[in-house]
Amino acid sequence: MANIITRAGKGSPLLNNEVDSNFTGLNSDIANLSSTLTSSVALLAGATFTGGVSGILAPINNNTGLFATTEWVQREFGLLDADIIPKVDLGASLGSANKRFAAIYVDHGYFSANTVTIGEADISGSTVGGIVLPLNSAIGDAGNVIPANLASTALDKAFSKTTHDVPISLSFIASTDIQFGDAVVLDVEGTISSSNSIDTTKFIGIATGSYLAEQEAEIIISGRASGFSNLEPGVEYYINTDSTLSTVGESGNSKIGVAVDSSTLFVYSTSTIDIYALSVGKIKYSDLSVQIASPSSSSSLAYDNTNGTFTFTPISFNNAALTGIPTAPTASQSTSSAQIATTAFVSTAISNLVDAAPGALNTLNELAEALGDDSNFANTVTTALATKATIEYVDNEIGSLSTLHSPNFTGIPTAPTAAPATNTTQVATTAFVLANGGGLNIDGGTATTVRNTSTIALNGGGA
Repeated sequence: MANIITRAGKGSPLLNNEVDSNFTGLNSDIANLSSTLTSSVALLAGATFTGGVSGILAPINNNTGLFATTEWVQREFGLLDADIIPKVDLGASLGSANKRFAAIYVDHGYFSANTVTIGEADISGSTVGGIVLPLNSAIGDAGNVIPANLASTALDKAFSKTTHDVPISLSFIASTDIQFGDAVVLDVEGTISSSNSIDTTKFIGIATGSYLAEQEAEIIISGRASGFSNLEPGVEYYINTDSTLSTVGESGNSKIGVAVDSSTLFVYSTSTIDIYALSVGKIKYSDLSVQIASPSSSSSLAYDNTNGTFTFTPISFNNAALTGIPTAPTASQSTSSAQIATTAFVSTAISNLVDAAPGALNTLNELAEALGDDSNFANTVTTALATKATIEYVDNEIGSLSTLHSPNFTGIPTAPTAAPATNTTQVATTAFVLANGGGLNIDGGTATTVRNTSTIALNGGGA
């Protein structure tokens, strides 16, 4: 090193030759240092630094050959405001299966392969802009597994092939004119509308008819809706934002059903409105009632679905022809009314009637024979008793007479008229005589008269 003369060491100002000597020495030292540095820099190629290596702090966001200190790196990543993009698609991983980052905090993540693997499950992107969750996905904790058919149209499609044909419908107030078969959406006001620009996420069903604005419109929420044309049977359909149907799923449209045939679309339950529809249509026990109609020639049970009333029409038993083995309650033996007498009642009554009657008189037939099969037995007995009383009276009266020998009849006595040709001692009445003889005419000449009594006229032939 050069010996530098300083003013302080000398105690007086330097002379010109002293100043020149100092510069000469410095120049010599600089030349020696330059040679040394050149050799040292050459030795840094492939060198391993030890100890603490320091350098100046480069400017923010500097992109030159300056030395990057640890302070610069920490500061730059802390204030990062530019994209970190590899120059080429390196295909390199950020971390590894054994050396992971503790946490990654980002606003957005883009995965070109459309799949994120978490544990053993894959979350992937769908072709229409949504995501496909793995089976047994849960909410909150592992026990709250979401059923795969909770939002499944696969079951809806299978159900459309069954014979069940009872669509779920609900009525709304239309805010616009709606045509038959239109796809409708639910407005924020609770009304429904249909237009060529709709939010498909608010689709609720298909109109069952044509309605004007402010009218009540019935909408099929789930089930078969008819009135379409040129549908492809078995193909699923989507509703587009312009209310048209499509067989292709795209971002912005929604799957709404499957074609049963060329004119019928089975509408899927794409919202929870079907639950409200079922709740609205649900009846309570207090909604039902029963009334009884007047008896008719046949019984029936009818239901009025407008007021929940069951009407029972009983059969009329007026002149009814009973068949089978009809039954009725058995009345007590003391009952004497219009109540029906059962066979048990009659059997008991007959047993009580027979009681201890002898075997020859314990049936009605035997009693009838005993009474001479006389249906007017009481009158016959009464008459016989009366006749018996008369005979006794006459006998008594006759007995009081002295005798009928050589009686002397007075007045116009009568007697029974004997039969014609009777020839006995019976009294002959005038009727008997006239019936058996008429008039007798004996005349020696010409009879001029005919009499009804026996007349014998003798006049010598001149009668």
